[in-house]
Amino acid sequence: MMRTDNPTLEIGLRILSGVLFTGMIICVKAPSDATPLGQIVFF
Repeated sequence: MMRTDNPTLEIGLRILSGVLFTGMIICVKAPSDATPLGQIVFF
């Protein structure tokens, strides 16, 4: 398998991972006021 360096793709994937991680945090913190912690963890 040949490795190709593509800085644009690498930067884009890093930004995408940050955005998705932030979205995951928002999805966990948003219902935390009304939902018990155990239900959030095991849902």
